[in-house]
Amino acid sequence: MSDLITVTGGPFLATDGTPLWGRIEFTPMVAGIDDTPDVRIITEATVVAELDEMGRISIEVTASDDAGWRTTGPVPYRIAYRVPGLDTAHTAYLNGPGPVDLADVIVLED
Repeated sequence: MSDLITVTGGPFLATDGTPLWGRIEFTPMVAGIDDTPDVRIITEATVVAELDEMGRISIEVTASDDAGWRTTGPVPYRIAYRVPGLDTAHTAYLNGPGPVDLADVIVLED
């Protein structure tokens, strides 16, 4: 099984400093096979991280550059922010070894 990395983000706050509610969605942009050591198929299924009471997230995903992906390069993720005032999405690599803070992610050009 591939190693998972922790992705963190937040706090997401309203202008008055109150923690926001919502979720962040992570979708790998490829259907692939993970072959380390047990073969399993990884699909473009979305993993959802709900903001906690402090407006933060922490979730584990397979790293974009994990050796278990059978691709010729890193697998990008579509990261969708479903938070009041921030309904947007972008594509980025979530490279290991982690943890990865969303504030430090470099957005890929479309």
